[in-house]
Amino acid sequence: MEETCKKFRVSREQILNGSRARDISRARRVFFLRAHEEAGQSFTVLGGLCGFSHTSVREAIAKARLEEQEEK
Repeated sequence: MEETCKKFRVSREQILNGSRARDISRARRVFFLRAHEEAGQSFTVLGGLCGFSHTSVREAIAKARLEEQEEK
């Protein structure tokens, strides 16, 4: 999470508080993606950190993957 916070210049608290601000939600999507792919965290566990459902986390990860592809 620390790498994501530094990259997007947001705090850990901002990522975890559920804010819908564009820059914070983008950082949160990247955090979800990395935590899921690199650390094997489940959608349910990740959602529990921020008060989201597993479905919301799944959709956020899907959007983060699309954004990554668009950047290439």
